[in-house]
Order: sequence, then C-alpha cells, then structure tokens
Amino acid sequence: MPADRKRPSVSPWRARQGAAARTLKRDAVIQTAARAFNQRGFHKTSLDDVARMLGVTKPTLYYYVRNKDELLFECFRTGLKPIRAAVKASRAAGR
Repeated sequence: MPADRKRPSVSPWRARQGAAARTLKRDAVIQTAARAFNQRGFHKTSLDDVARMLGVTKPTLYYYVRNKDELLFECFRTGLKPIRAAVKASRAAGR
C-alpha cells in the first residue's frame, strides 16, 4: 500500500460509540482528507480515496460530511483553530 494511502495505525471505528467517539471519528475523517488533499490535491482525491485510507466505506463518510466540498471547508476550519488560538493568546498577553 503506497504511503499516501496508509491507514491509521489504530482505527477510531473499532468498538467506539457515543458522542465522544463520533467527534473522534469525524476528526479522523477531516485529518485524513487534509493529508490526502495536501499530497494529491483536492481534485485528484476522491471520497473513495479518503474512505480507503481510513479503512471504511464511502457511505460511512457521508455520516460525517455531506460531500467533498464540505470536507474541504472543514479541513480549512480545522486549520484555522491553532491560528485563532494563537491570536487569542497574543491578545490576552497584551500584544
């Protein structure tokens, strides 16, 4: 299996349930998609690719996102979180 298609070492889908597990799984979908988009590009990455990398089916992804465009948007939002946190910390420090 090529490096860009490696599955996570521990699947968040194994025997996990509840709201915390759903968040963990959704985060795994977003992180895996971000890695795939970064390596192959948005247009060359399909939801089938992301599902394969996670070791799940494509319909499983639709439980967490509506489509590939929403997935890209969520990748963007996730990437902004540390930037926003840094700005907030800087403001709190009086900078």
